[in-house]
Amino acid sequence: MNTPKQGNHQPPNSNLFWLIVMTLFGLSCVPSSIQVTMTPTVTLTPLSSTPTPTQTPTAMVAALPTASRTPSMIDYQPLSGEIQEYLDQSGLGPQFDMAIGFVDIQTGQSLSFDGETRHYALSTFKGPLAAFYLWLIENNRLDPLPSDESYLVPMLTESDNPATSCVLKRVGGLAPFNDWLADQGLSRQNNFIASWQSWACKENNQAYILPLDLRYIQGDRTLNLPGDYALSRCYPTYNNCDKAFAPLELAQLYVRLYQGEVLDAKNTAQWLTWMEKDRGNSALIKNVPADAPVRAYIKNGFRARGGDAPVHFYHEAGIIETPYGVYALAVFTQGNPDWPASKPLAKVGLIIYDYFVKAKEQP
Repeated sequence: MNTPKQGNHQPPNSNLFWLIVMTLFGLSCVPSSIQVTMTPTVTLTPLSSTPTPTQTPTAMVAALPTASRTPSMIDYQPLSGEIQEYLDQSGLGPQFDMAIGFVDIQTGQSLSFDGETRHYALSTFKGPLAAFYLWLIENNRLDPLPSDESYLVPMLTESDNPATSCVLKRVGGLAPFNDWLADQGLSRQNNFIASWQSWACKENNQAYILPLDLRYIQGDRTLNLPGDYALSRCYPTYNNCDKAFAPLELAQLYVRLYQGEVLDAKNTAQWLTWMEKDRGNSALIKNVPADAPVRAYIKNGFRARGGDAPVHFYHEAGIIETPYGVYALAVFTQGNPDWPASKPLAKVGLIIYDYFVKAKEQP
């Protein structure tokens, strides 16, 4: 097998998503923490108020059938137990680590399975980067060019890294993107791209290398960012973390994007068109029953062991639609002894899907 690029290889799909009937902004509730001996910290965030209707983008076609019912609270604690049971029995060894951020968009509840810790992000940042590009255009800070989509589509479907460099060049570099992530509510110390210098944007016989965002390397007191490469150390053991996300925070950003809180309806629809993946290109829905009508708007990130990477990495994050509701999910893994390293994501994706659907089917 050829050494893979960081990312995924996925064809675009033009189908868009269905209308959500109810949601709320309850993701900032103070979570309760449940300590489990010798296992990751599990955090469940309940609603603090009754969900309120939210307008979602209108440029949608072929919506999935939806169960019409008033959203009610779901006990997600057993779900964390099922995930832990799988990990205990997986035989993947002591190096394997999994972190999960999950948000039930209909009720606003969230579940964190080590999802609030800084992890090596790899190419999962490319989904939010495409949204930032559209946000700049929507806010009259960037004029679109006919050539832009020739970089954006490969970035999201094939995880093309030189194309990503050209998109980063178009949006002004790493620093504006990092500032936008912070403006969207993500914590600076856990969510950033400090370096993207291994791939040049080649245009008009010229090669452009992205400057570093030195604030995340040397520190910045005004932003409460430590220096001396402190942020380059990611949980649990990686020491070259120049791209980082906390899985739960990433899932929460995807919720806001899906609900139309970041972009208008037209641009949200465009972003979802670029993001949609089929079962063959999304591990999180790969094992879902073939007759189950699901859609996934996903960006992954992966890297095989080698060079300065001591273990295999494989992540996926995005939105999953079902006939019973929609959820955001970010699953980051490292240390899988096998490659490709996506099988644990497929297994956990099925566990979460089954639990979600069964809970929604309850009267």
